[in-house]
Order: sequence, then C-alpha cells, then structure tokens
Amino acid sequence: MSAIGRARARRAPRALAVSDVGRWRGLGVATALAVTAAVAAMAFDADSALLAGAPGPLAGSHRQAGLSCEACHSSPVGVVGGSGAGASAPEAACRGCHADVQLIRDPHRGLYERGLMGCTDCHRVHVDHGGVALTRAAPAVRFGPGGRQLVSAPGVGWQGDPLRVAAVPAEACGRCHQLDASDDPIAACLLAGQEALAGARPTVCFDEHRRPGWAAAAGAAEPDEGGPVAGVRDAAWQHAREVLARAPAAPAGSGAGRSPWRWLGLSGLAGLLGFVLVRARDRQRLRGAVSTPTAQVTPPREHRLPVINTATCLGCYACVDACPYDALEVQSFVAVVARPADCCGLALCQQRCPNGSLTMGDGQPRSDALPVRASLESERVPGLYLAGDVTGLPLIRNAINQGAHAVRELAATLPRAGSSRADAARARAGASTLPGSRRGVGRASERGRRSLGGRVAEDSGAADLDSVLDLIIVGAGPAGISASLAAKACGLSYATLEQGTVADSIQRFPRGKLVFDQPLDMPMVGDLWLRESTKEELLRNWLRIVRSERLAIYEHMRVVGIDAGEDIEPDTGASVGFAVQVTQADGGVRRLCARRVLVAIGKRGEPRRLSVAVPPSMADRVHDALADAQSFAGQRVVIVGLGDVAMEAAVALSRQSGTEVVVSHRGDGFARGKARNIAALKRRVAAGAVRLALSTEVRELRDRELVLAGPGGDEVVACDALLVLIGSDTPTPFLQRIGVLG
Repeated sequence: MSAIGRARARRAPRALAVSDVGRWRGLGVATALAVTAAVAAMAFDADSALLAGAPGPLAGSHRQAGLSCEACHSSPVGVVGGSGAGASAPEAACRGCHADVQLIRDPHRGLYERGLMGCTDCHRVHVDHGGVALTRAAPAVRFGPGGRQLVSAPGVGWQGDPLRVAAVPAEACGRCHQLDASDDPIAACLLAGQEALAGARPTVCFDEHRRPGWAAAAGAAEPDEGGPVAGVRDAAWQHAREVLARAPAAPAGSGAGRSPWRWLGLSGLAGLLGFVLVRARDRQRLRGAVSTPTAQVTPPREHRLPVINTATCLGCYACVDACPYDALEVQSFVAVVARPADCCGLALCQQRCPNGSLTMGDGQPRSDALPVRASLESERVPGLYLAGDVTGLPLIRNAINQGAHAVRELAATLPRAGSSRADAARARAGASTLPGSRRGVGRASERGRRSLGGRVAEDSGAADLDSVLDLIIVGAGPAGISASLAAKACGLSYATLEQGTVADSIQRFPRGKLVFDQPLDMPMVGDLWLRESTKEELLRNWLRIVRSERLAIYEHMRVVGIDAGEDIEPDTGASVGFAVQVTQADGGVRRLCARRVLVAIGKRGEPRRLSVAVPPSMADRVHDALADAQSFAGQRVVIVGLGDVAMEAAVALSRQSGTEVVVSHRGDGFARGKARNIAALKRRVAAGAVRLALSTEVRELRDRELVLAGPGGDEVVACDALLVLIGSDTPTPFLQRIGVLG
C-alpha cells in the first residue's frame, strides 16, 4: 500500500461533484428569462407608460382618458394659445385638450404669452400632479401621482355631479413667489397651519382658470359652454379646500423610482428561477448517467470483481471510499483490487467511478449462494424464507431491507382472516393472545419482553407458543427485528426466536465502535432505525424500538431443526406448515408450529474455539468477543487471531492504561483484513504498544499464562485474559439440515 493510502482518512462521499453540475450552465437561460420578465412587467404594469428615464407615473386623469406617452410628447410644436410663440410638445398637447381654458391673472397670462411660463410649470403631471375628486354620496378622494386617499368628514360631503379640482403645490409657485412672505400675493392662496409642509403645501386659489363666458356671479343659473354654474363651481372649490385642510399632502403611491425596482425584482426572481431549474435538470441528468444505489433484496448469484482500466483511472479514491469492505486500494496513483476475497459484488464502486474506468467484470457462480426467489423464498423449501447475511448479501442496511421485504411477500401468501376454517378455528381458540398478533401484547408476551435484559425467555408463555402461528422468525439481528416490525404491521401472529440476546452480533462490537454502513444514500425498505452511529447509540435505538413496539421476541431459545410438510392443523384441513424444534436455556426441548418460517441467522454461527484444555481457573478469563476494552485496563491480554475483529481489539486494548497486548497468529503476515485496520495495528506495533507474534500457536493454557509454540521453540507468555478471535463456524450444517442448502 502506498504512503498516500496509509495517510489518507477514509470518507463516505454523499454527492459527486462533476463539471456538469459545477459549471454555470444556467446563466444564459436565467438572463433570457430575466429580460422577458422585465419587458412583461413594464408592459402590464399600471405605470407602464413610463419606462427608463420617465419622471414619474402617469396622472390618474390621463390614465382614465386613455392617454399614452405619445399623446403628449409627439404633438406638433409651436401652437400656443394664439400667440404664435414656440412651445414644447407637452404644451401643445395641453392646449389641444384644454383650448378653451384661459388664465385670469394678468401676470400669469403675460408670462404665458411670452413663453416664460407653461402649463407644465404649475401642473407637473408626472411629479406632483394631484387634487381632489368629488363624487355624490361618497367620500372625497385626495389623489396624487399614483396614489389615492379617502377623506370622509363633516363638511366635505358632495351632492353634485362628479368633479375634479386640481391642487397645485406651492413649490411650483416658488420660482416667482416667496412662500414665507406674508405680503406676497401667494399668501392668500395658502391655508394656515400647514407651514411645516413648506413647498408641499397645496394652493387653494382654484379660480386661476376660467372658460370664456363663465358667469362671475355666484348665483348664475345656467352654465356657459359646458362649464358648471358659478354656484356649483364655488361650492366645489369650498369642498376642495375642506379636503385639503384635512389631507394637505398628496399621496405618492407607486411614484417614479418604484416601478423600475419592482420590474428589476421580478426579472431577478425569474432569472434565479431559471438558473435553479437548469441546475436541477443537470443534477437529474447526472443521476441518470451515474446510477443511484437502489434498495437491493435479492442476493447476487455470481461473484463479480471490478475491472479497472489503468490508462484512464484518475486515482481519485471514489471507488475506494465506496467499497464497504476495503477490497480496493490506490497504488501508484491508480486503483487496484487488493483483496478480491473481500469483494461483496455490490457494484457501488462502479456507480461512484466518475469516468467509467471501473466496471464490474463477468461473474463466476457463487458456491455459497443460497437458491432463493425474488421474494426471498427458498427454492428448495417452499414456505421457508431467508433474510440477512445468510443469503450472501452483506451490510446491515441490506439485512433490514430483506427482513421487511420477505415478511411482506409471505404475508400475501397467507389466507386472510375468516377466509378458511383454520382462521375461524384459530379465532375461536383465542389466537388473538398469540405473541405478535394485534392483541398479542398480554401478560405472556409481556413476560417474554421482560427477558430482553438477558434473562431466560422460558417464562414467555408456553400456551401461546403452543398455538399455531402465522410466522416464526429465527434470529433477532437487524433482519429479524425488521421482520418483526413488518409482521406486526401486517397483523400476523408471530414469534421471533433468538439463541442469545437481541442484536447479539452488534453487542459483541467493541465499546464505542463506529457502525459505518455504506452506502448511506441507499433507500430503506424496513422501518428499523439506521444511521452512522456508535455501537451504543445503535443498540439504544434498536432496543427502544423493540420495547416501544412490544415486539414478541424470545431470547435464549435456540432453533435446532425445522421440519417442513407437517400437517399442523389436521382438524381444520388447513395446508401444511412447519414444525420448529427449539432448545431452551434450561435444556428443555419444545416443538412450535407455524405456517411460514423466516430464517435470519446471519453467517456468524458458533465462535471457533482452541483445541487446548481450559483449566477451571481460566474459565472466566477466556473470551470470544471484546465488548469493553476499558474493563481490561492494567491486565496482560493475549489475542489469538489476525482478522479485522482481532486487529480492532488489539488497537483498542493497546490504548488502555497499563495494558500489555500480545497478538498470536499462525500465519507469517497479514493475509486479509481492511487496510485501515492493518495500518492502525502496524502503527501500534511500531510504537511498542502491541507485540506481534507471527507463526505461533497456543500449545497449552495454564493459570495466568499460556505456552506459544513458534519457529524458535516454546515461549511462556503471561496472560490475565485470553481473547480467541479466530472467526466463527458458518451455519452450513444447520442450513443443510433444514433443506435450503444441498
């Protein structure tokens, strides 16, 4: 293994960053959408007559009249009230609509005729155009550039026809008048008490304009040339003064400078949406190109090994990180299959390879594969299902998925409640109290659950277990617990039998061991909790689920045989099922009956033992697992074995204060094991914390010492505790005995 491989920490990538996702491909689409949204907003906005550079919104009266920008800014130039003086296009447009309106004040008229003052000098339509709108039997409206304010108060009610009275702000008069001078004529046009508004004060001298022929007397009875009678006109001005006294400032609404920001905000949102959609599409295409791991329940029939194209391999460690069994390494900057025997064949490495340099080769038939159908039913024994490591599919996550999948499949093959005489007879016999049934949470099941603390489960209720069950689950590991949850959810009567304790294989892990089950992004089929966690956290969550769900799990009940084809209900004529032989902790033998059986025992089997005699004084000092390294602090410990479990135990023990660790292995080197474990043990050996005794075997075990036989002869080694970590015998004889393996 290269120095790079030794120093590199292992990680689990959750996402694959490639150029298709990282580059800015969405900018073009985002820009096009932003421009389209801005144009659409300006086209449909209420103030859309003013585009970039416009001084403000269109006056409400002009909008009501249906005028556009071109109506005022494209009129002929040079036509002004009969004087012949030149004028801007807006001035000509004003005269086109208001030709019969005349100025009554001589100074104003003189300035107008000389071209020194125009309509838009006082009536600044886009900036501060405002006034008062009067409507019969309705509140008066104080309007401004793009805004409206209702004014309802005594004295401002209007009973005549709808009228608009323009209100010019004093600021427009400031070019010629001194607004704060009491002797200036404009003082008569301003309301008292509004001095704080300064130039925004409205003028109330509404008699500036008159049409020819308007009567001057307040009591004139008839209008001239369409104008209101003088009395109505004066009444309107008085009402307008009352409104302006209460609402002097013209509401601005969506004035100049607001619409552009609104348009920019909308266009920015559209651009961002387009960019996000393009990125999401790229990610979707990437997931299609690099397949996402899917929940796998059927074990592979062939053993396939990765094939690596060294000419294109990037040496990026993507495949190394994906492999859950460290079968791959990077050597000389390319990936290699360093430990082919450890390859699980899940093709996770192929899915993670960014450029297709690694592919899974043609497989060879697996000698250890159990013949099962897609439903995980045994091809040799109908009605018997398998799940977990025993099927040849590794990983805790796969075991959880298989347990739930198998139960759901077998539940579909069982008769529905009330569909047969067997179900009716079972109901009459009180089968609702069976462990795992809907009502199977009674005293018998509760007694069985109390045995989870390690007590013998023989008090679980013999009457319940003597009933015919829908399902018996053999094993309470991850597959067995997941199957129990699924059986309860399906409403089956079931019992889960465990020869040790719940999750016994997990409990044998060293204290604080990180349970790291890849791939983390593989979907879950079962309901059992699984996260990257320590051994203690995993067990705590699993046992909490077992107790809270009140699962019918019976500990210390060892299944020694399963006989198929038993006529389990001869009186009801039901189909044949299975007879399960069980030995209990007290040595007693029981015979249980079930319509279906699920075997979820894993591959661990019985731990292998040394062939030497164990003296009584060392009986409690020989262990086949390390649960807590701290309990051996200050002792002299000998470990037999050099697999992953043995190496992890040696590293953990060597870190305890005062602990002496000797590792005995009959081989002459590291034959197998994960790269990180080998590297960790070598570092501890180099530091002098562990002594590695290769090519040695235990010849004799004595009180607090043992004899190691090696190439140089026998060696006596002090031993306060002996850990025999040489693996386990596979459950092949049991599988052959029940018929699922030939």
